[in-house]
Amino acid sequence: MKAVMVGLVLCAILVAAVFVYGCGPRAGVVQDKILAQIDSFLGELNVKRKTIEDQYRTLIADLGNVREQRIKTQVRYEQLEQKKAGTEARVKEIMGKLAALKELVKQANEAGELERNGRTWTAAELDKAANELIDEYNSAKTELESNLKVSIDTMKRALDFLVKQESAGDAMKKDIEVKLKTIDERKAAAESVRSARSMVGGETSITEKYAALNKNLDDLFVDVESALRGEEQALNDLPNTTKMADDLLAQPTDLGNTLGKLDAILGGSGGDKK
Repeated sequence: MKAVMVGLVLCAILVAAVFVYGCGPRAGVVQDKILAQIDSFLGELNVKRKTIEDQYRTLIADLGNVREQRIKTQVRYEQLEQKKAGTEARVKEIMGKLAALKELVKQANEAGELERNGRTWTAAELDKAANELIDEYNSAKTELESNLKVSIDTMKRALDFLVKQESAGDAMKKDIEVKLKTIDERKAAAESVRSARSMVGGETSITEKYAALNKNLDDLFVDVESALRGEEQALNDLPNTTKMADDLLAQPTDLGNTLGKLDAILGGSGGDKK
């Protein structure tokens, strides 16, 4: 829509100039100035488009890097979450074993030993097994509450940042695409106005082409009409040979017969006097 408005404004300027200044040398100067303004406008559009296009390519490359890092970070984050879930399950399992071992240690301490699963366990052996399980529990608990927690929190912040960067990059990408499209539309409108110049006024205008053609037609009409009139006059000046031929071919008057009739009436021989 903006491109159309730009085109209409440029067309209005061009038409107004032709209307005010008319045709001829003065109009040609005005239109040359307008054409120069349009060329300048097109030049600026080309420069801006090149700049935005370069930024667009850079953004696309950066966005690709961000997306790649986001995917890698997301995979690491998911791996840490899986490890956390496994460690939590291990801690829960150890706690169940410690609860059962507690009763066995108590029984062994009271009796000095304990018969279980076909084997005799001394209190010291049960104590050692219990401490080994406690160490495993403490290690898993530390891994869960310290190492994994810090790693997961850090990875989560990095992932959130990359997701936001990727989203912002996508939005900027769309914005630049819209601007490139707008520039292309304005450029097309300006180029259309520039082409329309030859149809509105100037040395190669349709109006002048029509005037030149019409003048040629008028000149041709004068030439043809003059030639026709000259030929007509020449025909009028020629002798009427057809009439002369008719006169020569006509039956001659019988003068002798007429004189005989007169002599018979008047007497004598043709009225001759002696």
